[in-house]
Amino acid sequence: MRFFLRHFLNLIKGLKRNDRLVVFFTFFYLVFFILYAIARSNYEFIFYSLIFLLLIELVIYIHKQIKLPAFIVIGLSLLGFMHILGGNIFIDGVRLYDKIFLLGLIRYDNLVHIIGSILGTFVLHELFCFLTVKETIIERRLYYLSLLLMGFGVGLINEIVELVAVVFLNAQDGVGDYLNNAIDLIYNSIGVIIAVIFLDLNFQYRIGKLNKLQKAVRFIKIRILGRS
Repeated sequence: MRFFLRHFLNLIKGLKRNDRLVVFFTFFYLVFFILYAIARSNYEFIFYSLIFLLLIELVIYIHKQIKLPAFIVIGLSLLGFMHILGGNIFIDGVRLYDKIFLLGLIRYDNLVHIIGSILGTFVLHELFCFLTVKETIIERRLYYLSLLLMGFGVGLINEIVELVAVVFLNAQDGVGDYLNNAIDLIYNSIGVIIAVIFLDLNFQYRIGKLNKLQKAVRFIKIRILGRS
């Protein structure tokens, strides 16, 4: 127990107060539902929780290196909470992951895949910006293509984890068949595409503001200061 406590304290060392609150919230709900899963002998969920713990450590490590935006950090924590609820909460005898919303158009599971892929793509974008030398000229269309492929790859890793659960923990009832796997990949792809579109719109917006600022500065120089 001391080892885990010491490791946890080292993990949050150097994080800001708001980041620590997010980490405490995440560990609280995760530990609570792990104990709940142990009481119900839900080994599939225990396996996913161990994977989730590794992801938490990875995200914290990345965050310490590149300082992810707050909305991504909070979003990832809430995504984990959505996943936890999806696998443990039942409504009218139906597992939340299997509940259908929006007039039968989308399942809760599909929604989690979309949001997860959006956030995963944002993290990849932040990593790329951190690793790229400033003022580097990048072909936007080629970058977006690369980001799409990387985002698809993150979704693929998720499906591999589910395959491991099926093979070793007989989790096929919860995970689903091949068709479900293919549908998950489709919704993962939708999430990645949404994220890339959002990033491009944000880029266009910032460039537009920059151009307006440059025009204003030029106007001041020429009309007011009399400089060319």
